[in-house]
Amino acid sequence: MKRASTVWVVISLLAPISLADHLPRRLQATGKPEKTLAGIHLNRTRFGEIVKLYGKPDKVEGEDHIWSRHGVKLRLVIARGNGVVNGEYIELIEVEGEKSAGIISQTGAGLKIGDSRNDVIRIYGQRFGEYKLPREPFHTILIQWRGDEVSLDITFDKAGRVKKLTLLGPE
Repeated sequence: MKRASTVWVVISLLAPISLADHLPRRLQATGKPEKTLAGIHLNRTRFGEIVKLYGKPDKVEGEDHIWSRHGVKLRLVIARGNGVVNGEYIELIEVEGEKSAGIISQTGAGLKIGDSRNDVIRIYGQRFGEYKLPREPFHTILIQWRGDEVSLDITFDKAGRVKKLTLLGPE
């Protein structure tokens, strides 16, 4: 019986994460959607501009482009091809590190690596999903904006500080 209840708890915690674009309406943010991370705007910034900001990627694997700058790892997933408007589309921007390192480690609204949960609330408000798996040293906050399919996934370390920010564009 205990095993069954543990399985149910894990499933109930993972379900919202797997359906990340379907937070309940009462948890969806209503303000201006966040579309900038590391100085890169999901809809406006072109790859050439990113190279001007950070240089050529340290590593490219398919659609993944990875840079390491100032102790922060920056990862972009860029779709390219005939069916893509303007030939390229940024699907994901992700930064990960231990401490803030300027523009590379923050959102357009000012949330940065090293910030706390209270900073998330101060900047984005209290409408979000929050998930913590048992026996894991981290937890995650997912912010989604109503009417706009943009999501900001914020991962905290065991000390409760932001260690990773992931901005996902519409699917």
